Amino acid sequence: MKPIYLVIIFFHMSVFSFGRDLIYLQSGPQPKHEREAIVILAGLGTKTHNERKIARHFRNKGFDIYQPSYIYRKGIDKGVSKLERFSGKHDLKSYKRVHFFCYIIGGWTFNRWYKQHPLSNIETIIYDRSPLQERAPYALVKDNKFLMKLLVGHVIEELANTPYPPLTNFNGKIGLLIETKPTKLILRHQATAASLGLVNWSVEHLNQQHSDFCYIPMDHDDLYTAIEKASPQVFDFIQTGHFGEKADRVAPTTNPLQK
Repeated sequence: MKPIYLVIIFFHMSVFSFGRDLIYLQSGPQPKHEREAIVILAGLGTKTHNERKIARHFRNKGFDIYQPSYIYRKGIDKGVSKLERFSGKHDLKSYKRVHFFCYIIGGWTFNRWYKQHPLSNIETIIYDRSPLQERAPYALVKDNKFLMKLLVGHVIEELANTPYPPLTNFNGKIGLLIETKPTKLILRHQATAASLGLVNWSVEHLNQQHSDFCYIPMDHDDLYTAIEKASPQVFDFIQTGHFGEKADRVAPTTNPLQK
């Protein structure tokens, strides 16, 4: 490939890789203080997947939908600052209730942001967690540090080396959606991902207090490309604080990283 094309590809991925702000507001005269909003913190997958599909799927279901472009190449704290600016610009504090749906780096970012800006109208937090995919930043940086910093920036190395910062002292509802399948990316970096030790499927190992949890037969890519398979659990939890009687709460016993 010619150098000029490499430069164009790098420029495109570096500048435009983390999506854009997506906002879908309900029509009608109902004032903001009587409405509810869902804020979706999509993750690093916005670099390779169509992030519009997520926000579009959640619209027209009784909520204002916000999906901010908050990830910043220089680090998680920069993303926290972007999220705070977004919150102020769209006056999230004026809603009757706000519900957050956080993909993996979204959870790391939201928890830091909330500790600094604990909005009293945030009622629900749903975290997408994955004992498998949460190894991806480490595996990618370990196997090709230069390329990852070139394409994603310092934030992926910081994520790889930052243990999950649990949210405490939250009085609302916290739900954990736990992925159980490996992505193709994890399987390509299987040896490095496995070097971190045995996969621990216990919900306690995720180090996050919660109201309910469930295991879902999906991989991380599915949360972008087939969000309709997980959204019923998201809406159930927002409405009831539980994932329902049919939710799978039995931890897997297999290790997908074992050859």
